[in-house]
Amino acid sequence: MLIVYSALLLLFWLLAPTLLATLVHPPRRLGRDGFAALIAIAFWALLALRVPIHLAPQPLRSPWILALLLASLAAYAYLFVRGLHKAPPGHRPAGVRGDFLSLAVLAPIDEELLFRGLLFALALPALGAFLSAVYTALLFLLAHEAVRIAGLHRSRQEALADLTFGLLAAALYAWSGTILLPVLLHVLVNAFHAYTRPIEEAL
Repeated sequence: MLIVYSALLLLFWLLAPTLLATLVHPPRRLGRDGFAALIAIAFWALLALRVPIHLAPQPLRSPWILALLLASLAAYAYLFVRGLHKAPPGHRPAGVRGDFLSLAVLAPIDEELLFRGLLFALALPALGAFLSAVYTALLFLLAHEAVRIAGLHRSRQEALADLTFGLLAAALYAWSGTILLPVLLHVLVNAFHAYTRPIEEAL
């Protein structure tokens, strides 16, 4: 059932908010992507209130989680520093207010509520903390690789960065017991990318 629930949540995340944002005229300041993220956030919040899961579990401070936290932090820091570059010609940074709000604020909240909140909580009873972190990180990678369908180019290094960030955020969530830290980390990373890298490369 975990795989079924995960697939349904991911399908909703990929299709429903964007479809609704296409059908309903979004506010100019948000744009379609920001409006879609706002719809998803509202849905995750309602779902969290209706199903028996906890977005703020007790801290799971096992040696495995600590090792995963430190290893993923080191790996992501290396990839982050290695990937620093100027936006290639033909791309635009997310300097527009609506783009920045969508990428740097709404998208991180949306994704952390789904991947480190709902999906991690669903996986935890069946897989335990360590495997739940790996499982949600793989789903995070697969969801971001779906942009290939839209024709956007993504390098192997970007895919590896998505995977290591998913592991880091999940380990941070499990170790701290609060989703606020992964959200803050995600916001900071996306805010940096929104001004320095191609708009589609944000996490």
